[in-house]
Amino acid sequence: MTDVHLPLNLNIEEFKGEQLRLTGDTDLTVFNMLLKVSSIDGNMKLDALDIDSSQGSVNASGNAQLRDNWPVDITLNSALNIDPLKGEKVKVKVGGALREKLEFGVNLSGPVDMVLRGQTQLAEAGLPLNLEVVSKQLYWPFTGENSSVLTI
Repeated sequence: MTDVHLPLNLNIEEFKGEQLRLTGDTDLTVFNMLLKVSSIDGNMKLDALDIDSSQGSVNASGNAQLRDNWPVDITLNSALNIDPLKGEKVKVKVGGALREKLEFGVNLSGPVDMVLRGQTQLAEAGLPLNLEVVSKQLYWPFTGENSSVLTI
């Protein structure tokens, strides 16, 4: 990956939406949405992505640089309001550098209680990947009779 030089700087101080309705196979109402983002000299920054919808909420922030080792640091928090995962809290964290070691984690708490951690080196041949899953019990489907159960 080479450095990327964007020919312009971008600054969205505040982009808001209220009562947005998306229709399709599953209808979705976005009660509130807020986006704050900037890109200055290859420094990408997500100050805020806040979405409150009928299916849950999402809050994200982070930054990335489009040069050197492409460092990145992003955090996403979510609360789900859809079956079968209603009440599930999700936290996703990605950090490190795209050209070196990239670490990520997913923490689920609620109906599914699980922690997934991983590391990879995207620029290395063979794409090394290390995953760790911590949970007392994983099963599928999440509701009704479990057809697949994994107890660790």
